[in-house]
Amino acid sequence: MLEKRVRALFPSYKTAVFTFLVPFLLFLSCQAQKKENFLDKIPSNIPREEVKNSQLSAIILIDKNGIPHIKSDDFLSGIFALGYIMAKARYSQLDLLRVISNGMVSSIIDIEQAREVDALTLRTLLNPSTGKLVTDIQWELLQSQKLSSALLLLAFTEGINFYIKRLSEGLEELPPEYSSILSARNPKNDPQKFFFTPQQVLAIARFFEWYLTGEGDLALDSLREYIKEVVGDEVFGSYFLEMLTARAGVNIFTLPAPPSLPNPVIFDIIDFLSASGKFGSNNWVISATLTADGKPIVANDPHLPLFNPPLWFPWKGEFGKDIIEGFALAGIPGILSGTNGKVAWAVTNGGYDSLDIYKEFLKADANCKTGFKFIHNHSSQSDDLCVESSEIKISSSRSFELFYCKKHGVILGKREEVLRGKIPAQVVLSEGEFLSFRWNGGEQSREVLVFLDILLAEDVQEFLKRATEFEVAPINFVVADLKGNIGYSTYALLPDRKWNLYQFPPIVALPTDGCCDWERWIEKSKFPHTINPPKGFIATANNDLPGYTADGDPFDDPIYLFWSYDPGYRIAEITYMIQEKLKKGKISVSDVKEIQHDTVSYWTRGFLPSFLNALSSFQTDMTDLEKKALSLLRSWDMTCKSGFTLSDLESLRFNEVDDQNVRKNSSACTIFWVSVTNIIKNTFSDEFEKYKLKISPSFEDYFLKQLYFFSQGTHKIDFFDDLRTDSVRENFEYIAFLSFRKAVSYLSEKFGQNPESWLWGRLSKLKLFHFTSFANLSLFDIGPFPVDFGPVAPSVAWVYLVTDNPEKDFIIQGGPSMRSVAVPDDETGLFSIEFAFPGGVFGFGKDLQKPDISKHFNDLLPTYFGKDYIKFKRLTDFDNFEKVIVLTRD
Repeated sequence: MLEKRVRALFPSYKTAVFTFLVPFLLFLSCQAQKKENFLDKIPSNIPREEVKNSQLSAIILIDKNGIPHIKSDDFLSGIFALGYIMAKARYSQLDLLRVISNGMVSSIIDIEQAREVDALTLRTLLNPSTGKLVTDIQWELLQSQKLSSALLLLAFTEGINFYIKRLSEGLEELPPEYSSILSARNPKNDPQKFFFTPQQVLAIARFFEWYLTGEGDLALDSLREYIKEVVGDEVFGSYFLEMLTARAGVNIFTLPAPPSLPNPVIFDIIDFLSASGKFGSNNWVISATLTADGKPIVANDPHLPLFNPPLWFPWKGEFGKDIIEGFALAGIPGILSGTNGKVAWAVTNGGYDSLDIYKEFLKADANCKTGFKFIHNHSSQSDDLCVESSEIKISSSRSFELFYCKKHGVILGKREEVLRGKIPAQVVLSEGEFLSFRWNGGEQSREVLVFLDILLAEDVQEFLKRATEFEVAPINFVVADLKGNIGYSTYALLPDRKWNLYQFPPIVALPTDGCCDWERWIEKSKFPHTINPPKGFIATANNDLPGYTADGDPFDDPIYLFWSYDPGYRIAEITYMIQEKLKKGKISVSDVKEIQHDTVSYWTRGFLPSFLNALSSFQTDMTDLEKKALSLLRSWDMTCKSGFTLSDLESLRFNEVDDQNVRKNSSACTIFWVSVTNIIKNTFSDEFEKYKLKISPSFEDYFLKQLYFFSQGTHKIDFFDDLRTDSVRENFEYIAFLSFRKAVSYLSEKFGQNPESWLWGRLSKLKLFHFTSFANLSLFDIGPFPVDFGPVAPSVAWVYLVTDNPEKDFIIQGGPSMRSVAVPDDETGLFSIEFAFPGGVFGFGKDLQKPDISKHFNDLLPTYFGKDYIKFKRLTDFDNFEKVIVLTRD
């Protein structure tokens, strides 16, 4: 009888659940509040959609901005409703996330590239201790140790499945993607095939964690191992520490200059600095003692790839007495950045070195099931282990066989192939060298036990205690409460690398003789954390908060966290802006928003004076056009406004601004950053060409830092002399003028002879990607269009400064993925959030070719173009809502 009741609630859940049926019913009875007839209070003039035969009951009010507000008597029903409405708004996005994160791409596109993508994804999910998928282990952990969280995850999953079931029955409007490019995945064909499982939702969470941590580590470790092979151990061992200072964190501005090295060595090993891509976020919290209204302020500005619909899903819930509002990542329940009224929190990526690669030697051994063993110690066969295998099924007709070592993780492939970028879909074992990797995301971790508990924290101390259970992606949490506390904490499962890090640096392939195995985790208490610091505010921007890399050596500190951090321009600018505003008095919410929109780079503050001084030396040689451009640079306020305003949202039409001061500053920004691209190329490309190396965007951080050091008079390496010209010795002044002249020529050819018309928004534009862009289909992308983002600024533009084609590489593909400010409300006394959002809450309307703004596709873009931030609404302020959806069990 009990089992039938739960199966009636969650019909698509197939795993045996009898062991927690009784606790399930107890959970429901404990959570249930005396039901108030809230529905009767909703005015009849608000359109109502009755959704019957739901497993659980809830009311979803959609406000006039498309934001869902969920009303239910208990958390379980509310989270079920969240799954339903998220699927209703974003089903194609959730479906593709499910496919990508669970290794199912090749089930749609059966080509070798898709199989390679799937195989790597499954490797990231394999637990090397058991040979099982970590998502299965996490689900088992939830059921055995935290039943309430297991039920909430199950409810969210079943909310998604309820939508899929209704979609298959024709009760929901079919997303347009499924009548065209994704027609084969129309749930109407076979709804059971498309139902989500809790494990698949957990895999989506791991996918985001892999993107934030393991993906870059794996690429960089492999690349460094390749460079080590090219330059040899001696050069590598002598100079890698100097290379590590290239991304040293906020203390970049006080670091001693790197030691002088001969140019050939510098450029033979400069690949150490390569980054797998751009990333970054900003958050800060300001104590009530420093604010104009005596209330704490929590700000968030996470930087991610920009999609439409966005990766974030804003929502609010009132579940009995509990109120939460904020932002979930698509496909994941709960709120990652937001508030429960009593506590508000914001997030950035802490980075940290969460992955090691190992050089494995395989030898045939008939005693092993796979026919091969690992040779871990040539002098002691007792250390050798059999190569283990695990067959992972992703469908009834497709599976992958993965090979792994219980100590060193999953095999990627033959060493020489992996170092050249080839990670095969199917590894073929043979005698020889292979590479394996161990990532903390393959370990059993505890964030699944608290991912919803943090929503109920009463104060800063309780929140930070629960937040330290986030053990894979190291999240920088800043937090404030109504009691006046502010705090910061970060944590991740990181191996306590007690070996000699100089002899065996964990940034290349490690030996497998036992010297460098993962044996224990770093203690939580040793990670950076603080509550109520004396200065009254805490800011993070992916930087080195404790200053471990300030001396250029990441290995000489109490603990080793990471070999590099963000270069520090964003955190320096944010800190500078906060301090400047404090000099004038207290900080207001409008001040915080101004910082979030700040397009000035601290790098520009340091480098621009040297650049202008260099150009002054050549003023007599300049053309009239160049003199006009120089005049704009001299009066430039260092901002990077687009110079455009949004005039029509539906057609995304923009008009140039008339304000002459704005136009001049916008055009000066264009002149400066195009000049910088030329300075980088004219300064560094000769060394690359001489030593047959390719200059690429991966080296951008290193180039910017070297130029910054020069501008501060601490640079000891002369990169400015062109090695291709023996008779002439070039200097910075010459390079600066040459680069400026080329920039003026380029811009005049593109945009005409009036420098004041070279608006930043003509060159640097934002593109919002539809998820089908993963398959190189850009038919349904939005833009590009002008936006107020600046390179390496708090309001950052993900553009590539190492380029021969600014028109192409200044298209912005990532940046502020939302902007939020949390502060206690004057009327309720509870934290509430204002936010800006680059897109809309819902996906496309009926037509992929013409987005339906009225259905909340893209309609919130004006919040990025001067329109006020929007707020979550009180559920009793019915004038703010345009629709109500009623989920009933009848």
